[in-house]
Amino acid sequence: SATSSGKVKEIFVKEGELVNQGDMLIRVTEQDQISKIAKLKNDLKEAQTQLDKNSYLFKNRDRLLSEGKIEKPLYDTLENDAQTSETAVEKLQGEIAKLEEKSPTTTISSPMPGAVSKINTSAGTLVQAGKSIMTIVKFDPITVSFRLPSHYAATVKAGSVVTTKFNEIPGDGLMAKIISVTPTPKPSSVPNLSQI
Repeated sequence: SATSSGKVKEIFVKEGELVNQGDMLIRVTEQDQISKIAKLKNDLKEAQTQLDKNSYLFKNRDRLLSEGKIEKPLYDTLENDAQTSETAVEKLQGEIAKLEEKSPTTTISSPMPGAVSKINTSAGTLVQAGKSIMTIVKFDPITVSFRLPSHYAATVKAGSVVTTKFNEIPGDGLMAKIISVTPTPKPSSVPNLSQI
């Protein structure tokens, strides 16, 4: 589960991959950081609009003054206004770049050894704290009991290696060793019980 809300920045594993306890699984950029960057980008958009307006007025101030569309006091401040707007845009661009470069992230690590059976998110998506983002199946050790038709009883012995397939673990299956075979009293009517 995600420990904090945020945007998935990176996924380090794939479904079916084996992981050890402590292996990095996913990196999430924290929501607070995303909110700060979004606000700064909105401020930048407004500052850029103001810069465009002030630059236009400054470049055309002589014509606008002669046509009577601006007055002398405004004419005198246009150069300073354009420079101030340009400085504001550059400052916001720098702040955004700095936050994006050093955005605080949370790295989520595997709490146990096992296999990644399902990934419920992808890079770039938002995740909420407490929501499941990945399923890891612990399989060491797994004990599986199964019934075996009696005509296989002679070929399956303790120590034999078999391949087992689980719906929760993608892939071709896991290699396992049979640890015991329990014969039944009536081989013709009840299959043997084997454990791996």
